[in-house]
Amino acid sequence: MTKELEDFLNEIGKHVPPRKEKTLFSLGGRGYYENPASDLLAFFLKPDAEHGFQALFLQTFLDCMEGDDSQNIGMAGVTVSREERTEEGKRIDIVVQSPDWVLLIENKINHIQNNPFEFYKKFGRSLPGGKKRLMMGILSPKGESVPKGWKPVSYQDYCAALRRRLVKEFFDHAYSKWVVFAREFILHFENELYQPIMNDKQADDVEQHMQQIEEATKLAADYRVFLSQLLIDNLTKAIAGHNFRPKEETWGIRCYADNKWGRSNLVFLPNFFLPNFSGRSPEFHVRIDLEDFTPEQKAQALQMFSGMKYELGGRWLTMQTQICFKNRKEAVDELCKLGGLLAELFKMHPNPV
Repeated sequence: MTKELEDFLNEIGKHVPPRKEKTLFSLGGRGYYENPASDLLAFFLKPDAEHGFQALFLQTFLDCMEGDDSQNIGMAGVTVSREERTEEGKRIDIVVQSPDWVLLIENKINHIQNNPFEFYKKFGRSLPGGKKRLMMGILSPKGESVPKGWKPVSYQDYCAALRRRLVKEFFDHAYSKWVVFAREFILHFENELYQPIMNDKQADDVEQHMQQIEEATKLAADYRVFLSQLLIDNLTKAIAGHNFRPKEETWGIRCYADNKWGRSNLVFLPNFFLPNFSGRSPEFHVRIDLEDFTPEQKAQALQMFSGMKYELGGRWLTMQTQICFKNRKEAVDELCKLGGLLAELFKMHPNPV
């Protein structure tokens, strides 16, 4: 890669808008509605809800709203409610309470900020936690706040912060439905509420460097081909009697052993294949996906791979390395090592059912 191309990619990567993807929420055809979205947001804000993210969504929101002051906000005894009614009969979008503080959130999308905010503030002050500390935030596409004392949070900043925080969850719980819902929830807001628009200067830069962009696109495609072949070559050398084939996913590369493992496979997971990768150092995980094992076979697999994190989901048993490998060679070596153990497992169970 030329120095000119490297410099250009570092600069233009800051501005090019992400590709708009369809989501579970957009496929319904009803677009964005404030109340259903607030219902979903309230659910994810609850630290004790079954999504398992604990206070991740709430702490991230407070970080965006309060900055460094958010670090001293305790999460014990937190409750989240929707459409709380004031004495005057006015409804507040989301009310978050703890024994020591209260957070009021107004979710403003396509409506002007003409709510009875003073009534909302009065209501917040009447709550036990609100007497100690009352925080008031307005979540909106542009991150603007009209009423005095209400702090603005933009959906763009909130979604970006959530993506950074959720990277570990994407790796650790790839088959959790709540990880899928959380990703779709964030992506839906990004699609519906903002799409970063390229200005004239940035458009000029793209037009002037189209050759470099094409070169970078080809490099990225060539890298995937290189990586797929590297994995297959190393696995074939390491595990006698097996013929492997790759399957590229957007987030990783699966490696199947033809006529040996059924649909079970090894997965190579570079962090820079994730859609929210933003210039961090390259890291790699390795995963095993086993399909249609009996309970006894799953127990034996868990014993054989006892040092790995695992997740049971329907027909699948997923096991992933605890270590995040910092370079490609170490990760490939681990893939081959796990492949050898997996081959031993299938000798004992050649026809998993």
